[in-house]
Amino acid sequence: MNLSIDQLQKANPIYQALVAIVLSVIGIICSKLGIFDAKNDWNIICYGLLCFVVANPILGILQSNTMRYLSYSLGCIMLYLLIFLFAGKFGLISSISDTSLNQTIIIAFLVFYIVLSVISIMMKAFYKMTQ
Repeated sequence: MNLSIDQLQKANPIYQALVAIVLSVIGIICSKLGIFDAKNDWNIICYGLLCFVVANPILGILQSNTMRYLSYSLGCIMLYLLIFLFAGKFGLISSISDTSLNQTIIIAFLVFYIVLSVISIMMKAFYKMTQ
């Protein structure tokens, strides 16, 4: 697969969030079917969030409008979490209140995301200043 810089500059965080949501849902279904034991559905959700949080700021550096891209991606992270919080509230998955560790992990992911975003904005600004 040959990706050009133009294709990467048109990357949309909504598609990345959808991929993370689909992967998380597939993981939860596999866990519910007994294919593997995740012990808690939020373990799977945290892995999906990790994939999104790591990939998103990296792709954000390549965008022509990094600030707009990162604001959309922050909204996508919140949407991602809200979907699974409501699923837990309505009993489709285990509730996040069942474990305090995953709450801490999600807060750490969000801090990590913000740090990566700030670094990507600084790198983009430095790149523009040197051109």
